[in-house]
This record gives sequence, structure tokens and C-alpha cells, in this order.
Amino acid sequence: MVNRIERPRSRGCVLLLGVAFLVAFIALLGIGDGAPNVLMVAISDDSEDSLTYRKNDQVNFFHPHFELSREHQLFWMDLRLGTGDGLLDGTTPLTTDVDMIITMHSWYLTGPADNQTTVLEEVDKYIVNSSQYCPDADADYCDFFFLFTRDFVDHEKFSLAIQFPDPDEYLVTVEEGRDHSGALFRAQSRVTAVNPDFTRFEIAFKYVWMFTTLFVMFCPCGVGFMSAVKRHRKDTGLAKTFHQKWTKALLWALVWFDDPFVWGTVYTGWAKVFSAVFILSASIFVFLILLFWLCFLSDLRCMQSDVWNVDRGMCYWIPKVLLTFAIGVTMFGGYMYYRFENTMSFDYTGVQDNKKAAEALAALLGLMLSVYLLWIVVLGLRSCGRLRTVSPSFILLYCITLLTCLVAVIGVFVAAYYPYSTSAVAFVGIHGLLNLYVWTLAACFAPVRTPSLGMRDKPVSIGGTSAVAGTTPQNHRDDEEDIAGWEDPADGDFKGVEL
Repeated sequence: MVNRIERPRSRGCVLLLGVAFLVAFIALLGIGDGAPNVLMVAISDDSEDSLTYRKNDQVNFFHPHFELSREHQLFWMDLRLGTGDGLLDGTTPLTTDVDMIITMHSWYLTGPADNQTTVLEEVDKYIVNSSQYCPDADADYCDFFFLFTRDFVDHEKFSLAIQFPDPDEYLVTVEEGRDHSGALFRAQSRVTAVNPDFTRFEIAFKYVWMFTTLFVMFCPCGVGFMSAVKRHRKDTGLAKTFHQKWTKALLWALVWFDDPFVWGTVYTGWAKVFSAVFILSASIFVFLILLFWLCFLSDLRCMQSDVWNVDRGMCYWIPKVLLTFAIGVTMFGGYMYYRFENTMSFDYTGVQDNKKAAEALAALLGLMLSVYLLWIVVLGLRSCGRLRTVSPSFILLYCITLLTCLVAVIGVFVAAYYPYSTSAVAFVGIHGLLNLYVWTLAACFAPVRTPSLGMRDKPVSIGGTSAVAGTTPQNHRDDEEDIAGWEDPADGDFKGVEL
């Protein structure tokens, strides 16, 4: 079964497709740069009012009421503490850990329009212990510190009460003779959420990508990849090639990677379930595409002689599968932990994240990705010699593959496949690039009509030309000459072992 990239008459089409790929990728980066900001400060208490503190007393800080919608997806709260006006000037007020009890309420108004009252219902409670650091003793405030994440928005109106059970434990002792009833310290809070404009932007792009993938797969009349494979198999009786099987698997994985349940994640109460499905789908897709690239470059490297010398046996698969599967599993575990651990910020930044609970996973993931990149570099360098004998269209696919591979691995490093994006450019650029790449594979490896080939005629690429088992009419010889790239025999039975 001849792929489009191997057919001389299709080389112009493949080159045009490669140029379109690069132009589309640059356009996606531009769109991402102009997209709405991912995050927004939903509400900030910027008042300078100090909290009243009395010796051996409890302190309560009440955050103003605020409202959110489901399109905010989630929110988290930060707090910072500072000295009271005129007190403790020139000293650092916080010297040890700070203990807080945070009570979250939902609220609504009830009663007649001219005499409504606010009703509070407790939603959740958090106990937070945070080590404070004030780099500048003369600063009005210490740094903001993280309190909690609410990983779904199940109410529209919230109110938060923060209680400091025993400030005497962490505040500097007031000098004797000072007025203990005066203001001693103050607090400012900040609530950050996902920007609703970005939420709508993300939903739109994910569905555009998903439906485009389905179109690439199932467009009728032999245009779509699946329909072309089915038609060609019916016409010739030949089985799918190794790379056509890979393309089919990646297309199906891409459909799930494009998150068909993103609408349900935002607008229903099943956010956690759909997030888990997406994390699983993203991990499987990353595993498959990383494995494909190892196979792709390994096969190309093996084409250094006049004939194929590849054995896809246990020695071929085991090291590749073990490494890529370990990367996928580690990524899945890390993403799941961050997604469902409410005491940590959602702003997960991959292997650069400094949260102690994820250091082991981050270090392990970084080590495995480094090994993978080194493997890719070695295979890429050792296959460069083969590029002298292949067509320009295949060289273009090779370059696109290396570009996509590099960007995709960087995406794992920076957690670009986490359910919540932290950068519009990363979301549009990396997700869009992977979609473009798989669509390009579908176009390049789609079978084309070869009237001269029957049930027993199997084209096999040898260097820059093609050998055909069986009798081939002369008037169809131009369809099979100077075939670039590779084509596996239908039975995939090779000799030799190459990793």
C-alpha cells in the first residue's frame, strides 16, 4: 500500500502541505499572543485598615463578599500581613509560622426587595499553616502567601472568614507601656481565578481542533484518512502499513486529547470527573506520540544500506515502550495529584515547580525526559546520512517531526498538558502544533491509488528507488520509481535487530 509521501506525483502536494504547516503554526502563535489573559484577579482587598488586636485575644479578618461564575472554573486565595500604623516600625512582625482557620460561606439574599437580608451557608473550612518571610523590615507588608485552592465553582456568591487563633505565638512582643488595644497588624487578601474570556476561547479552540480531526479522519469519498485506507484496502487487498497503523492510533488519541468533555468540565458539576478523563487522555497521547517518534527515527536510521534491515521484535519495542510509558505514568500521577489536592495552587509549572510535595515526581520526570531527548538527538544525528538519498518532501517531514518533538517535550517540562493552562501562547502553540502534526501525518501516510498494484504487488522502498514483487506494467512505472521515504512489506517480516 503506497503512501502519499512515497509517490513521486504527490511530492508537490506534500511540500505545499509542509509550508502550510509552518505558516499555520506561526499564525497560532500570533493568535495565542493576542488571546485573553488566562488568569484574573477576581477581587482584591486593597484597604489600609488595620485589624484590631488585643493581647491574648483572637483576631478575625473578614474578606468582602465576591461573586464568581462557572466560567471562572476555579479560584484560589492569597493573603499578606503587615504591621499596624505606627507600631513595630523598623522591625519584622512575623517571626514564626502563622496558623489560620478559614471558613468559606456561600451567601444569598432573601426577603422583600426593600428589606433583604444576607443568609450565609458554610461550604468548606481550611486549616492553614504558613511560614512567613519578610525580606524588608521596613516594608508595610510581608509577601503574599497561598491559602487554598477551590478547584471548582459550585456557587456564585462567596464570603470568607479568616481567624488567627493565637497571634501571640508569632507576633513580636509589644514593648511594655505601649497601648495593647491599638492596631497591631493588618491583612490584605486577593482572590485569583481563571479569566472567563479565556475559558470561552479555550472551549472554542478545543472543539475546532476536535471536529477538524474528525473531518481529517472520516471525510468521505476517500478524502479522509480512514476512508482512504478503507477504499484502498478494498481495491487492493493490502493491509495497512506500519506507519498507517501508527497514524490511525494517533488520530484516535488526538480526538481525546482535544478534550471532547471540556464543555462539561466548565458548565456541569462533573468537573473533577472530566478533568481526570482529560489527564488520562493527555497522558496516553503523550505516551503514544513519544513512542512513535522513537520508532520513526529508529526506522529511518536503519535505512543506511540498500535494503531494509529492521526487526520489530522484543528488542525493538521493550526499551522504547518502557521509557515512554514511564514518562506517561509519571505525568499522569503528577497531574492527578495537583488537580485534586486543594491545599496547593493549580498553577503547576512542571519540573520547575518548587512545591515540596512534587519534588520527587518533578525530578523523576525531568530525568526521564532528559534521557528521551538524548535518545532523540542520537537517532536524529545518526539518521542524517540517510537524508541524502530521500526526496525533499520526506526531508520536510523529518524537519517537522524534530520541531514538533522538541516543542512537545518542552510542553511536558512546563506542564502544558495540565487541565488548566497558565499561558495562552503555550496552550494555542503546543496543542495547536500537535494537532497540525498529526493531521500532516494523516495526509502524508494516506494511501494513494496505484492501478498497477494488485493483491500480490507489494512496493518496497530501497534507497531512493522502489522494488515491486510481481509484474508491473511499463506504463505505470512512473508511479513506483524514485520513491522516497520508506514502505514496509505487508507482513512486516524483517531481519536484523536495530534499536
